[in-house]
Order: sequence, then structure tokens, then C-alpha cells
Amino acid sequence: MASIQLQTEIPGPRSRELFAARQQHVAPGPFHTTPVVAAHAEGAVITDVDGNRFLDFASGIGVTNLGHRDPAVMAAIATQAEQFVHTSINVVAYEGYIKLAERLNSLLPEAGPCKTFLANSGAEAVENAVKFARAATGRQAVIAFEHGYHGRTYMAMALTAKANPYKSGFAPFPAEVYRAAYPDFYRWPGVAGDPGACPGLHDGGCQLQRCLCREAFA
Repeated sequence: MASIQLQTEIPGPRSRELFAARQQHVAPGPFHTTPVVAAHAEGAVITDVDGNRFLDFASGIGVTNLGHRDPAVMAAIATQAEQFVHTSINVVAYEGYIKLAERLNSLLPEAGPCKTFLANSGAEAVENAVKFARAATGRQAVIAFEHGYHGRTYMAMALTAKANPYKSGFAPFPAEVYRAAYPDFYRWPGVAGDPGACPGLHDGGCQLQRCLCREAFA
């Protein structure tokens, strides 16, 4: 399929029509970053409802990182759909979930046994990671890096550094969240290959140590 090709102004008439319906019927929470409506996609190319073709640099926020309509992925989906679509692992287990967890565990650089928990989104994974850590350690405090984004559910928002637009108007947030500086080599004038001399890395490490000490001896 050819790549970029524009048939109309952007957005085209059909996209404008559908966005008018979207504004009337769809909650504004899931905002859009592009003014077009997809009709078809293949590989790295999305075709909108007006026949315009675009290169897709987002890949569904990383979900379609093999490209749209990859033959192997489509075949796997079709095979699974012929067996069953959904049982929910907490109601009826199925082999695919278990085999995927086994495969992921085998790839981890851990010497001991591992277990996998699959989540629906990054925010859900973050929320459950905090729950796991608190249950395992009995400690409440959580350390998050400055400038980090972790999601839009409440604990994930508390961990997220940027207030606007992610956190504005939604306070109060869960407490016991502490910030540590994240190393930034971009403006460091030092020598490549010598991260130990980086002030940002050292400062961030010291902040992290202080947070750990406060939590340990509180």
C-alpha cells in the first residue's frame, strides 16, 4: 500500500461529520490528538473515512507495534475466536494465559521462581504493583521519579508528576508519595561512558537514599 496521500482537506467532510456526532454522544474524557476518523489500516498506514492516507507513528500507543493487520496476528485472533473469546481468568482458566505467563517468566533475569500478573492497562498495572509492594513489605510510602507519568487512576495520578492536565481538579490524592530526581544526561557536560561522575545521577541517588532511610527508620 502507498504511504501518505491526501485526497481532501484535513479533516475531510466525513471526518467532520463523525466528529460532530462524537461531540454529541461521546464523553470528552478520551480526547483525540488527530482530527480524522479511521476507516482502514494496514502495516504502518491508516486510511481515514475520506480516503486520506497517513503514516501511523502512534501504533495504538504501542499496542499494534507489529503494524496493522499483521497476517500472523490476524490468524492467531481468528484461531482463538473459533475456540472462545473470553472467560475471565478469575472465573475459568485457560491454557493461553498460563503459557504466556510461563514464557514471560522464562525471559526475566531472575535466578529464582517468578510469577506473572497480566493487567488491562498501564494504570492498572501500576495500581496493583503498589498493592503488591505494600502487602509484601507492610510499608505505605512509595517513591516516584520527577517528571514521570504513571496513569490516570487515583494512585497512578498521585505518582504522576505533571499536574496539568492529568491531576488538575481531582485532589486530594493518596498520601505517602515521595519524589526522587531522575538522571538526565542531556545537558551534562561530562565525558560519555562515565555515568558515575554525573551530578544528576548522584543527586538522584542521594535523594532516593534519603527517602529509603526516612521510611526505614520512621
